[in-house]
Amino acid sequence: MDAAASARLDLTRRTLTLRDDSSYHWPIDVSEQIATIRGSYLAEMSTLNTMADSADFSHAYYSTFPEATTEQQSAGQEVRSALGIDPDTVASCVGHGNGIDALTSENKQRDAGA
Repeated sequence: MDAAASARLDLTRRTLTLRDDSSYHWPIDVSEQIATIRGSYLAEMSTLNTMADSADFSHAYYSTFPEATTEQQSAGQEVRSALGIDPDTVASCVGHGNGIDALTSENKQRDAGA
């Protein structure tokens, strides 16, 4: 479980790094929702750290994620609606499963050339 939590923690960190990169611009009409999503990722990091650092399975197993607020529960679909993206998070993400990896790689290449 610690390997899975570590992988998720790494993904969350890279996602936040991309989110905070000034090279990427979100439309102003979804800025509140994007900030809410960012906050929910930050809130999860403590639990993911605990799970990744757990000495045994039971300690990791009983770690709990913070309960999502109403705003956090709806923010993703609000962004999808505002941007005209299909609300089906499975179907609309086909082919984008490695998006964070691809964007992280692009950023490293961009930063290396700067």
